[in-house]
Amino acid sequence: MTVSKDTYSADLKTAVHQHQAGQLEAAEKIYRAILQKQPDQPDALHLLGLIAHQVGRNDEAVILIEKAIRNLPRNPHFYFNLGIISEARGDHAGAAKAYIQAVQLKSDHTAALKNLLRIHPNFAEAHFNLGNVLAQQGHCAEAIQCYQKAIEFKPDYAAAYNNLGSLIEQTHKDIETAYAHYQRAIAINDRFADAYNNLGVVCQTMGRYQEADAYYSKALVIDPQNADVRFKKAMLMLLQGDFDQGWREYEWRQKMPDWEVLYPHCHDMPQWDGSPFAGRRLFVHGEQGFGDTLQFMRYLPLVKARGGTVILEAKKPLLDLLQGFPGIDELAERAPDGRPGVPADLYTHLLSLPRIFATRPDSIPAVVAGLNLPVEKSDFWRARTACKAFKVGIVWAGSSTHLNDHNRSCPLQHFSRLTKLPGIRVFGLQKGTAAADAASWGIENYGELFADFSDTAGLLANLDLIISVDTAVAHLAATMGKPTWLILPFSPDWRWMLARKDSPWYPAIRIFRQPRTGDWEALFQELAQDLLPIL
Repeated sequence: MTVSKDTYSADLKTAVHQHQAGQLEAAEKIYRAILQKQPDQPDALHLLGLIAHQVGRNDEAVILIEKAIRNLPRNPHFYFNLGIISEARGDHAGAAKAYIQAVQLKSDHTAALKNLLRIHPNFAEAHFNLGNVLAQQGHCAEAIQCYQKAIEFKPDYAAAYNNLGSLIEQTHKDIETAYAHYQRAIAINDRFADAYNNLGVVCQTMGRYQEADAYYSKALVIDPQNADVRFKKAMLMLLQGDFDQGWREYEWRQKMPDWEVLYPHCHDMPQWDGSPFAGRRLFVHGEQGFGDTLQFMRYLPLVKARGGTVILEAKKPLLDLLQGFPGIDELAERAPDGRPGVPADLYTHLLSLPRIFATRPDSIPAVVAGLNLPVEKSDFWRARTACKAFKVGIVWAGSSTHLNDHNRSCPLQHFSRLTKLPGIRVFGLQKGTAAADAASWGIENYGELFADFSDTAGLLANLDLIISVDTAVAHLAATMGKPTWLILPFSPDWRWMLARKDSPWYPAIRIFRQPRTGDWEALFQELAQDLLPIL
């Protein structure tokens, strides 16, 4: 809050004191009394707008503060608070515009009033908030500059160091610099759970798993109910083979902030605990990505053995492939609002089944045969791929929306070396924006011709080997029993565990791992050497 010196009055001072003390009703009465006498009084308009925001009347707050700005257009604090309120309304463009105005203006208020109202003279908070808005809009370079400016004005700004580290990690893949920023954040504030969490992620990416676990644990000492940290710690447990505790902690994903938005149906019926359910209908929610559904549907025959009707929810591109799969009585397409389109008595999540069935590394259910592979699609691709060469299908990128895609996806230039090996023909299976890279590297790419995963399966059936990053095609190929070489970043997803060249989930998979963070070159040298003898 701030008050312009030319209108500072005893009544306004009293209202400000009550406002700061949390006596909002009393303060509001005084602000409104001032405005009855002076309808355009900017400070009363601004402060009344802040009260409206504090009690959730954000539309009214915007009207009041915009009126204050019209009457006193060069007050940066008005714009700063307008930015905060615009963010609360989801108006990120409006928030960015307001913050930009705030940081461009200089306050002319006296030091006494700034101290009274606890306003930082250099407006580091405005730069910080502008950075947050720009980051949400995808303007990462500009957001980084805002965080750096906030730190310049306020060198002990722990939150700015934390957010700066996060953006540098995401956009520049510079985990060492990100690590240093997170360390600076906890040096300033040793109770900063989010910074400890980010340190855990960075250390895990660098393969420093013991250190990562220690940082996750420190975050949980500060905030034991933090679902994001507990979920990350669960994945670290699973990565290291601790399935007993890992599966239990993995259930914390259901308490993540966006869970109810993504999966709103979860609260409409009882959750299945694994008990017999004869005579009832169980809705099995296919959560997360396509690969997750393909990996964990092996549990469905076990589920069916315990009861009545099993309904599997899956995204549309998987439906044809899953027709008639053992253990499934009904298939349901994932609805846009996440709610089941069929009646059910109980629900569970596909990735909760390993916990229900007490899965350990040595008791993982075998891959279940039974995918629907239309003969006509296999015949179509047999004609398109007919040749005497050794046929290799490749996938070099996963979904760009995956949080770890910048680590798991591989530049196509590394795959291009395979086209130079004797007796080989390479087929691209890539979909999405990464498919556009194929032509420049001389790769025949057919992925854009796939309408769904049954088309993908038709082409896979005619190939000799699949080489893929960690994405759904690798799961599909391995489920079909096709020889599959999986290439992984130095710190892999939990399901592939550590150090192994095989996978307890898929006998058909052989794993190639980066020896160092980001070192695809060494991985492909090993892969090419192992490929030559079988050509």
